[in-house]
Amino acid sequence: MKATLKIENFGPIKNLDVILKNVNVFIGPQASGKSALAKIFTILKSPRKFFIEDSSSNLQSTFTYSTDKILEIFKLFNIDSFLNPETVISIEYEVHKISISNGLLVYDPKLFNKLQTILELENEYELNQSRICESISQLFKP
Repeated sequence: MKATLKIENFGPIKNLDVILKNVNVFIGPQASGKSALAKIFTILKSPRKFFIEDSSSNLQSTFTYSTDKILEIFKLFNIDSFLNPETVISIEYEVHKISISNGLLVYDPKLFNKLQTILELENEYELNQSRICESISQLFKP
């Protein structure tokens, strides 16, 4: 699974735009941000481990978290001091998109939103059969 990661003004990383895959190798001088990059990737690759939405809420939406929650998670990885008011981080996978800017983290569970749409269409299966088939086929497009 590949991801597009963009980082601005995060510790030693001033401007980065990279495509990441399941296996990545970071090479560079000491204190250039390799470890910070690996930690950001770890956190944002599996956001549901760190950012858990209310299970009673509708998945057809995005979730927003405050600076306090972001700092709490980044502190676990010892990168909380790298976050500053000018920091912008975004990562996009086929299954979710996350952006951090202006002190907020916005989590868009894209795959869950698509599945929720299919489940809603299922309520009137006979009327929505073609839309359900189309929605399912869209899940598997590269």
